[in-house]
Formats: sequence, structure tokens, C-alpha cells
Amino acid sequence: MSSSNCRDDEGWATVSPLREFDLTPCFEEGILLSSFYTVLFIIAAVRSIILYRTGALERSTKSHWILQGKIVILVLAFLASIVNLALVLSSGKRVAIPQSYALEPLSLLAAISLTHANHSRTRRSSSTLLIYWPLYTIAVVIWGRTLLLKAPVDLRLPFALKCTTCVLGLLAFALECISPDVGLQPKDGVHHEHPTLTANVFSIWTFGWMTPLMKKGASQVVTEEDLPDVSPKDECENLEKRLQEALQKHSLWKSLFIAYGGPYAFAALLKFIQDALAFLQPQLLRWLLAYISTYQSARLWSSDLQKPSPMEGFAIAALMLLASAAQTILLNQYFQRAFETGMRIRAGLVSVIYNKALALSNDELGRASGDIVNLMSVDATRLQDFCQFGLISISDYLGIHQFVQPSWLACFVGVAIMIFSIPLNTRTLINYEKVYLANIVIVMARVMKKMQQKQMKNRDRRTRLMSELLANIKSIKLYAWEFTFMRKILQTRNEQELVMLKKLGVVTSFNTMLWSGIPLLVAFSSFAVAAATSDKPLTADVIFPAISLFLLLQFPLAMFSQVTSNIIESIVSLQRISQFLKAEELQTDARQVVQKSRLQRGDEVLVIKDGEFSWSKTSANPTLEDVNLTVRKGELVGVLGRVGSGKVWV
Repeated sequence: MSSSNCRDDEGWATVSPLREFDLTPCFEEGILLSSFYTVLFIIAAVRSIILYRTGALERSTKSHWILQGKIVILVLAFLASIVNLALVLSSGKRVAIPQSYALEPLSLLAAISLTHANHSRTRRSSSTLLIYWPLYTIAVVIWGRTLLLKAPVDLRLPFALKCTTCVLGLLAFALECISPDVGLQPKDGVHHEHPTLTANVFSIWTFGWMTPLMKKGASQVVTEEDLPDVSPKDECENLEKRLQEALQKHSLWKSLFIAYGGPYAFAALLKFIQDALAFLQPQLLRWLLAYISTYQSARLWSSDLQKPSPMEGFAIAALMLLASAAQTILLNQYFQRAFETGMRIRAGLVSVIYNKALALSNDELGRASGDIVNLMSVDATRLQDFCQFGLISISDYLGIHQFVQPSWLACFVGVAIMIFSIPLNTRTLINYEKVYLANIVIVMARVMKKMQQKQMKNRDRRTRLMSELLANIKSIKLYAWEFTFMRKILQTRNEQELVMLKKLGVVTSFNTMLWSGIPLLVAFSSFAVAAATSDKPLTADVIFPAISLFLLLQFPLAMFSQVTSNIIESIVSLQRISQFLKAEELQTDARQVVQKSRLQRGDEVLVIKDGEFSWSKTSANPTLEDVNLTVRKGELVGVLGRVGSGKVWV
């Protein structure tokens, strides 16, 4: 924007040069408030167009009264903003940005449209309006403080009208918090639906939708009847359908991402923002310590000119509080979506594996049932566990740049130790379907991957023996072979599986110990180099934020070894499941199913013409050939032949 658009003497500068710890009016009206108006207008207009294309839902009388109340309040706010705009334009009052006063009624018109469309066509309150009104109130408070500090007499009426609009907006916000479904009786035959279907954005952020269940659990034993139904998008049938559709065109890992990766990608964004806020805390702490030092020095020397504004200290404390609250909300929402994604992956994989097991060809039926059980119970669970902590280690890279501020050399020493420690634990080795994934696993991870593969083979061998034992338990008891089979099972378990498990424990413990000690080594080396090379002393505003930063890095670095192990286990499990899903199935075109509404006596129910059957496609000769058979409804059918002629196979 050009300077001609700003009517205030302070111009477009962000911070006011005339007042302590304050923004300029042009920045507040032209950037802060105008941005809120523009964003609300765009989102509300687009959302209203989308909602008005859908049908209206049933509403109770109470819900209709609430909608009318919201519309009336927003119309009053719109009229107040129109009066304010007319007053500014007609009287020529010297406001900073007149265009901002024109954007406000436009945004309120869009808010009225969104309020009506959302209340009549959805089952939850509008997240856009619930987020907008508190933020708008904060912006108006900042703008009002600046106006009161300048104390212009001719702007008292615009200030009062702006405050009136803000108060009316808060009333609309209070009514918007009430669900549009209020007062509506549940439909007959419908069990407890999932509370998130009607919960507003604040209830989702704070998990308030769980409060009724928690209260019931505190007073009585919660039974299955008290639990809500699963959300329709999380039902096993829908999850399996989405994965099956993706598997028809893509490989397994791409199909998993296409079917369930959307919420997980959003969870990654939440985790990135949460990490950014976490690493903002040391900078706010540094700012607070520097402010306290300056404030105490000014009081000691009784220098009123250099004494910082008390409002700055309150603002820093408020920013730290808001950053911590936002960090908590984002972290909880990240874990919520990560756990949900893991649950969906496991449910979808178990369903796909089970359906695949039912359609295996005769050649593939030689697989032990224990192997298939391991795929559903162990391998699918490992992919679920990976989703829960797979994004923890991204915090390492967000904190590296903050080492630069105290000392360049100290920064490079700390970063060098961190970079050097990564090749001790990983190695660029994975070539999965000709896609090279660099810097995922390095020397120790390679060893752990081989151990995991051997361990899964040992587990399959033990499960296979147990399945054979249980399937033939009568014969084993009859011939007194109990101790023989017990020795075989214990040999596999004690001499192979447990030995490999101990080796894995040793390698994992060493990996965890290494990563737990890296933050301490980085802190010690960085402070030592900074003290030896920097001319500036290591004051409190440098040391304490740095220690806070090192503590923030300790958890992701400590989790790096576990994440590495989870990545290895997930890759092995992914390869095993992918290999199983590529197994040969029964010949689908060998039969034709004809559906009839009602079968009469004498109708054909099974017809085989010139049938040839074999257990394996590689067999030179078919097991059964030239088979012709017709079975009719109501007939008694018998198959006669010599021993070994194939009666059972038919």
C-alpha cells in the first residue's frame, strides 16, 4: 500500500515511534482489522455457496428461535457498522484507513449469510465464526487502546460504534456456541451417535464432547451400551472399501497414503506448528529476561526515559501463555489424528488380509494359518504404532537455527555433533520398490532390520508349530507325542526367538542411550565454545533460553531411536503384507453365478460342463477332467467311485 492511503502522521510503520509499546493506527486498521474482514468475507462467501447447494435439515422450535436471535444481532451489528461508515465518510473524520470501515459491513453481510446457511444445513456450529469473533475482539481491544492513548476528541463516536459492533459480535458468538441440533429428539432405532458429529470446534479442541461419558464413568460402571457408535467414516466396511479401491491402481504403501493419508498430512502440519510454538518459547523467555534486566536497571538508576513500559511485560507474559495453550491444543489434536490414522490403517489392513485369505488359490493355501494371523495381529499393529510416533523427530531440525543467535561457532559445534550422531544410528540403504529414501536408517538400523526379519521368521515358525499342535491334538495325545512337540516348540522359542529378542534389546538400549546423551553433549560443547570464543558474556538471557532449547531437543532426540526402530519394523511388515496381497487367488472366471428370485422344484442350482480342475496351475495334467454334473432343486445327489478317484475333491 502507498503512503497516500494512510491518513495518520505515523505512516505504515508497524511500531509507533511516539508511544511506548504500541502499534501505529494505519497498521491496526489497514493490516490487522482489514485482514480479519477480508478473510471472513472470502471464507463465509465460499462456505455459504457450498452450503446453499445442499438441502435444509430438520430443526426444532428452540433452534429456530436461536437462529432468529443470531440473525437479529448480526443485522444490528451490520447497521452499526453502516452508521459508522456513513459518519466517517460524511463528516470527514480523520481516521487512519477509511477503506477498513467499508470492509466491515461487507464482512458482516457474509457472516449473516454463513450463519443462516450453517445453522439450517449442518449439525454443528460454524468454526469460522467461532474463531473469528474472539480474534476480532482482541484486534478491537488493541485498536481501542491506541485510540485512547491518542485521545482524539472527534473519534469518540466511531469508537463507540466499533465497540457496539464488537459487543454484538460477542453475543452472536455466545449463541453460535449452541449446536443447531438443540432440542431435536433422536430418531427411533438410532443408538448413541458419535459426539464429534455435532461438537463445535472448541469442544473438539478441549475434548469437551467426552464430558458426559466421563461423568457417567465417575458415578457408575460404563458398559458397552453407554459407548457411542463408531463414526460412519471409521466403520470397518468403509475403511476396507477405500483401501481396496486404492490397491487396484497403486502399491500398498501408496494405497495406504491415498486411503488414510489426508488426516495424517494435516496432523503433520499441526505438529510442525506445535514445534514452531515450542521453539518460540525460548525466544519469548529471552525477551522476558532482557526486559526484566532493562526494567531493573532503569529502576536502579531512576531513569524514567529508559524505563520500559509495564505493558510490554504483560504482553510478553500473555504471549507465553497463549503460545503454551496453543501448543497444548495442537499437540493433543496431532495425537488424536495420528491415533485415528493408525486405527484406520490397522482396521483396513486386517479386513483386506482376511478377505485375501478367503480367496487364496490352492497353491497359496499351503500357507500356515499362523502366518496369516501374524500378518493381522503383528504386522498391521506395527504399522499402526508407526503412525503414532512417526513425526516426533521432525522437531530436531526446527531448533538447529536457534543455535546461531548466541554464537556462530558454538552453533556449528552443536550442529556438527548432532549431524555426526545421525550416521551412528542410521544408514542410507532402503531401496523399496526402486524408491530410495535417504537418511531414514543408518548402520545400527541396518543391523536391527536384519534382526527384525529373522525374528519375524522365528515367530512364524513357532506359530506354525502351535497351529499344527492344536489341529492334531487328538493324535498327539493318542500316541503320547506331547513331550516331543513341546521340545520342538521350546527349542524354537528359547533357542531362537528369545535369543534374538535379547540381541534386539541390547541394540535398542545402546541406541537409546546414545540419543539420550546427545543433548547434554550438544549443550556442554556449545556453551564451552561460546565462552571461549565469544567476546560477549554468557548472561541469563542467553543461558536459560539455550538450556530450554536443549531440553526441548532432548525428547525428540531420545525418541529418534524408537522412531528408527518403528520405521524398520514398519518396512519389514509392509513388505510382508505386500507380498501376501500379491499372492495368487482363485480363478474368478471359472464360474458364473445366476441370481433368481425364487427357485422352484426341478430348477438347476449347480451345473458343471466339461469341467477340468487341478490343485496347481503348474500341474502337467488336471486332477479332474471331463466332469459334467447337473444338480436340481429337490433331488438327492450322490457321488460314486473308486477310492482315490476324486469324490471328495468334487
